[in-house]
Amino acid sequence: DAISLDYTVVGITGDQAGEYTCSVAVSLEGSLANQTSTVTVTVYSIDPGSMVPVFAPVHTAVILTCTFDGLSVPANVSWAFNGSPISSNLFVFNETYTELTLDPLMPGDTGDYTCTATNMFGSSVAKTRLNVQVPPDPPTGLNVSNITEDSVSLSWTNKFDGFSELTGAVVRYQADQNKYPGDPLRELVVDT
Repeated sequence: DAISLDYTVVGITGDQAGEYTCSVAVSLEGSLANQTSTVTVTVYSIDPGSMVPVFAPVHTAVILTCTFDGLSVPANVSWAFNGSPISSNLFVFNETYTELTLDPLMPGDTGDYTCTATNMFGSSVAKTRLNVQVPPDPPTGLNVSNITEDSVSLSWTNKFDGFSELTGAVVRYQADQNKYPGDPLRELVVDT
């Protein structure tokens, strides 16, 4: 009588590709019979890899790159911005990568970008966040306190930093023109 044995591996990944050997030993009437068979496992998948958040200044160009790691070439690549498809004339695609060029960057380009690579075996997705750096919003809530003859304390709130670390502020001041006519406008640079 023939005995059949099936072994199925589900969810195999690229690092599990390679040659596997299956050995069967059967004892029949005091003798041992061995049978060995080698199987080559090829993983036909695509992995667009990981993408890191991107910070780029407004009015410059940025290229978002999605590389493919797998034994099978993607049949289709698509990009999306905040879930909406991006026209294919904005990106290039070949066997190992795709690049999406945004030039010039505008504040409205800030958002989530998704690269999807698809072939006959499925789809893989990589995501990144693009933060377009712009000048910060003007300070709000200016508060003047501790007024003395030769000093004053100022405080304010910064609402939006423009996706960049705030490095300082410029305080412009001028004496009361009614008391000191012609007093010039002065600037004080404050490091944060």
